[in-house]
Formats: sequence, structure tokens, C-alpha cells
Amino acid sequence: MTTVKIKTTLLLFTLLSFGACTSEENRPTNSPNEITIDSNVSNQKFKLADERTIDEKALDALTNIQVSGSALYLTFANSYHRCKGEIGTYTITDTEFENVLLDLLERYYPNFSTEEKANLAFIAKLPKSEYTFTICAPSITTLTPEDSIVPPQIGMWIFQSYTVDTDLVILW
Repeated sequence: MTTVKIKTTLLLFTLLSFGACTSEENRPTNSPNEITIDSNVSNQKFKLADERTIDEKALDALTNIQVSGSALYLTFANSYHRCKGEIGTYTITDTEFENVLLDLLERYYPNFSTEEKANLAFIAKLPKSEYTFTICAPSITTLTPEDSIVPPQIGMWIFQSYTVDTDLVILW
């Protein structure tokens, strides 16, 4: 009975020491398919498989952005979003979407490093190859030239069903 308690206590201590003993420079590093954890206690590296789907990784990236500011938020899929002003619908590629997110992060999220911004935008673009969204703004037609393919970064952008379960809203 005492041996079981000692083993349980040692196991608990070992598990807790991994989180408590990682320094800033030894934080877990994420790659698309694995997570590496460095331990200062045992000087070992542990690799864990990252079994999240692309949608889950993208939502995690957007959630990270959402909790760090107020220009982007996620809602349940196909929610009602109050639009004021003119309404326009646009379609952009995943690369254009990534660039839009980078611009948003540069404008409104100074706490992320350049590398973090690039990583978050890249992961967030992965679920689809094209994104269709609605813009609600005071005056879309006067701000967008006829030949422009890039939608104006004004008002509210609503990505209905960004994933099956989630809408994405960007406030410019």
C-alpha cells in the first residue's frame, strides 16, 4: 500500500515538473504534426503527436488572436450578425485571407511577434482554399474601385461557416 502511494507521488511530481521547469526559451515548439517539450529536470525532449484536425488547429490560432484583442471574434456557425450600412459579398483565396490576417495582426495586435503573426495567419488560412464573406460598412461602393479585386478593409467582415461549427467576424 505504501509502495503504491510512493510511486503515485513520484509520478505526479515528475509530471508536474515538466510544466514548472520549462524556461521561456524551452517552451514547447509546435510543428504541423508534433509538439516537442523540453525538460530542464531530465534534459530530455519528448515529442507528442499533434492529432488535431486542420480545422481545430485553425480555430486554436484564431482563438489565440481573439483573446488577445477585440478586432476578431468567433461565434457559432450561421449566427445572426447585425449589419449596418451597405452590404457586399466577396470571395478571396486562402493566400489573400492570410495577407488580410497579417494586416489585421499588424494593425491591432502589437503583442505578437512577427513570427507569431505569420504562424497564426498561416495556420488560420488552412481550412479552405477560398473564403466567401460579407462586408457591412457605411459606404462600400464609394471606397472600392470597379477594377479592384481586394475588398476594402472597413466595417465588419463576416465569414459565415468559417468551419462547420464556427463563424468568423473581423472588425476593421
